[in-house]
Amino acid sequence: MKTTEIPANVCCQIGMRKNIPSMIEQPFAGSLVNRLAANETAFALYWLGQAGFVIATPELRILIDPYLSDYLAGKYSHSPYSHARMMPPPVKPERLDNLNFILCTHRHGDHMDPEALPFLANQNPKCRVVVPAAELAFAMELGVAESQLVPANADNPMTLHSDLRIHPIPAAHEAHKINAAGWHHFLGYILGLPGGVIYHSGDCVPYPGLIERLREHKIDLALLPVNGRNPSLVGIAGNFFLPEAIELCREGLIPALVAHHFDMFGFNTVDPKDIDSAIRAEKEVQVFRAKLGVCWRVRQ
Repeated sequence: MKTTEIPANVCCQIGMRKNIPSMIEQPFAGSLVNRLAANETAFALYWLGQAGFVIATPELRILIDPYLSDYLAGKYSHSPYSHARMMPPPVKPERLDNLNFILCTHRHGDHMDPEALPFLANQNPKCRVVVPAAELAFAMELGVAESQLVPANADNPMTLHSDLRIHPIPAAHEAHKINAAGWHHFLGYILGLPGGVIYHSGDCVPYPGLIERLREHKIDLALLPVNGRNPSLVGIAGNFFLPEAIELCREGLIPALVAHHFDMFGFNTVDPKDIDSAIRAEKEVQVFRAKLGVCWRVRQ
């Protein structure tokens, strides 16, 4: 893959940020459900597989793009691309009964799970579900109550709780998709949380203006999909290649990255060993490979 050469003056710019927090990765024993029941002093981050994460703050439990069913295996059972899960869900939806927010970046089934999402929403009636405004009707078709839905659109920031500020930005799932009302179907979310700022890109590739957007927010941690793009996978839109994700963090002045969106579908993944090799080689950005059974925290 051809990547853009990074000028020397860019490579040193992350260090120009003052009081940059560092991330720490902590393995844990026991169940994720028990971890989420514990008190938090800032924020703790856990991977759910694919693009799914759960964030725990002192006051909130937040899911992002949880794919916790095997819905797509059935939907694409006659497709040449098997969507059978490579890993089981780390938690059953019925065990998640203390949720405050669920954020979905777009309508694809591994991000807006047609089985798990309405179940989680119904099981957590006070939970609010943030979806792209362009997909509001689709979310209701899945069975999410309109009263729980929060429509989001690019560059319309929202403060939903004292512990949660959301600034949606466009995502390019190889391309932007915008409806006649000017609403983006693919979004990324910049989350202002106690102790740090997290960027979840949704499914995305580099696009003009993205770096400048990210620099404005002084992001501490990026959650980026790194399964890349394969033109031979007809009808399957791709994401960042890992070098692109690392470069985005360098140029966007983001000191830490969790690389995800792999080991879910065999036809559309990346070898974890390649991520580990990049981690060993990278000297500026703190790169983590998404893993089950670990927690990421900010160390100020």
